[in-house]
Amino acid sequence: RTGDTRAVILSELKASASLVLLLDNLETPWNAQGAQAELELFLRDVDQIPHVTLFVTMRSSAAPCGDLQWHQVSLLAVDGKASQEIYEGWHPEGRDDPEVQRLLDLIGHIPLAVILMAKVAKLTHLSAAELAEEYNR
Repeated sequence: RTGDTRAVILSELKASASLVLLLDNLETPWNAQGAQAELELFLRDVDQIPHVTLFVTMRSSAAPCGDLQWHQVSLLAVDGKASQEIYEGWHPEGRDDPEVQRLLDLIGHIPLAVILMAKVAKLTHLSAAELAEEYNR
C-alpha cells in the first residue's frame, strides 16, 4: 500500500465488483478552501471506472466537473406543518420539543433530511436544539 489515499481508493474501486459509490454531502469537501481541483481529479478518475456508479448528494445549483454527464434531481421541500408531521411520525417523543420547527427550518423541510434528523433524535435522545447545534458545527 502507498501513502496516497486517492490512489488506494481508486485501486480498491478498480478491483471491486460492480458497485455504487455514494458521496453524501459533497458540498463539504467541495467548498473547502483549495480542495476543488483534487476533488475534480478524483471524480474524473472514478468516472473512468466502468463498473462503478457514482451517486453524489450536494447542496448546489451547479454540479461539480461540468464536463461530466450528471443526472440531477432536485429534492423539493414540504411546508412546515408537513415536515413537523413527518418528524413526529418518526420521533413521537419530539412532539413537545419547542425547538423542532427551528431545526426543520434549518434543514430546509426536505423530507429525507427530516426523517434522518428524527431518527437521530430517537436514537441519541438529543433535543432539537442539540441537533441544530450539531448540524451547524
